Amino acid sequence: ELEARIASYELGFRLQTSAPEVFDLESETAETAKLYGLDDRPTAEFGRHCLIARRLVERGVRVVQLRNGGWDAHGSLKGNHLKQARATDVPIAGLLKDLKHRGLLDETLVIWGG
Repeated sequence: ELEARIASYELGFRLQTSAPEVFDLESETAETAKLYGLDDRPTAEFGRHCLIARRLVERGVRVVQLRNGGWDAHGSLKGNHLKQARATDVPIAGLLKDLKHRGLLDETLVIWGG
């Protein structure tokens, strides 16, 4: 399992060094940034992840996984889940809308799980 994880990190490193434009979000419009929640502190981080996922799909990457931790709460469930939902709702909705608008949703399987 450790070797697989190392290989995954190495692949990620190679992707980042060979295609930095995927991770440069400056070329996105203000409208797109707002769609993904980049203009709002609670949604900005996951919004960036969702936007990068869309950019990867546009470039033909076949599998993209997004992770949002913090859902496994053993206390303060209501407050925790409201915080997590707040951070993910706008970005994931933006990703789905954007994929549909660009004609990519028809060929993209989106799975949301926990």
